[in-house]
Amino acid sequence: MAKGKTYELALKIAGRVDSSLKKACLDADENLGKLAKTAEKIGKAAKVAAGITAAAATAVGVAAVKSYTEHEQAVRQIQVRFDGGTVVYELNDCAAADALLAQLPLTIDVEDYSTNEKIFYPPQALDTTDAPLAEGGAGVLAYYAPWGDVVMFYDGFGTNGSLYALGQAVSGEAWIGQMSGTVTVEMAE
Repeated sequence: MAKGKTYELALKIAGRVDSSLKKACLDADENLGKLAKTAEKIGKAAKVAAGITAAAATAVGVAAVKSYTEHEQAVRQIQVRFDGGTVVYELNDCAAADALLAQLPLTIDVEDYSTNEKIFYPPQALDTTDAPLAEGGAGVLAYYAPWGDVVMFYDGFGTNGSLYALGQAVSGEAWIGQMSGTVTVEMAE
């Protein structure tokens, strides 16, 4: 209510107004005005905070999707399926692994070699430029450059300057020694 109207109403009700009632009405009116301005400022601040919160939530969501996508790209897995089981390998980040991936899917014969490995020959040679040398034992997926074969180790092996690491078995490692016949090599599901 406007200041003049408040005072006028008070006069009509009481017939006369002393100075304390007039002062109280003016103070109340002033405080209501301040309260309205504060509420307006809080409303604007709340809108800004809501906008910031929404922007932050969007940024977190985008970052999560990006992180998941990067993880999916970083964790590259292939599977080797045969009648007896499936072995899943996580591939290294190297050109040789990329070259193997580019040739998938493959349906190919696997052969025994020695007493610790199964091998197959991909249709095209793999680029070993940045591939690390293979080390370790059972579960290692490697490429033997002189013969052009992919090697799946199911037991320990010695180092060799022409044997390059492609990856490591992450599941089904126990099946490697039992592989025989035709296998399917493809992206893991």
